[in-house]
Amino acid sequence: MRSPSKMILHNVAIDIAVLRQFLIKSHYFMSYDPVKETVKLSVNDGGGGEGILEIRDASWEAAQRLAELLGLKPTDDMPNPTSWSRYIPTLKICHDGSPLADMVEQKLYRSKIPFKVVRNCPEFEFGSDGRYTIAAYGLEGLKEEVLRQIAEIEERYKNVLDTKP
Repeated sequence: MRSPSKMILHNVAIDIAVLRQFLIKSHYFMSYDPVKETVKLSVNDGGGGEGILEIRDASWEAAQRLAELLGLKPTDDMPNPTSWSRYIPTLKICHDGSPLADMVEQKLYRSKIPFKVVRNCPEFEFGSDGRYTIAAYGLEGLKEEVLRQIAEIEERYKNVLDTKP
């Protein structure tokens, strides 16, 4: 008997449970091209979008089913959507070894917000929707801004951060 977590598309078997685990806490999106009958699954974990999987000769129904199994939501209001996505922001910190960088890194670990750390930077930098540095905010101002943004993301994406995709 076939595992209920596997989806068959022509001669391709996709273990949805494993795929979802690898895509945990990322912004991933899928599109369907009805002319080429192609499904493309891509991910962006803060370093730019990258293609993961392309399935050819796929029906719209198969694309819709895959999107549902992956927990993706339609990105448009069309009756037969051709793109789906699940967004979770990925933050970035440039860690300079300072107490502020350590505090922010620990806060992010506890928050369940996905993030990347670049070590041995000349100065601490925090990246979310922009670049935040001590030069621009001052030490206390930067600390307050970073904590404010983390709290805002935790609140806005609470339902998503508490689950696996």
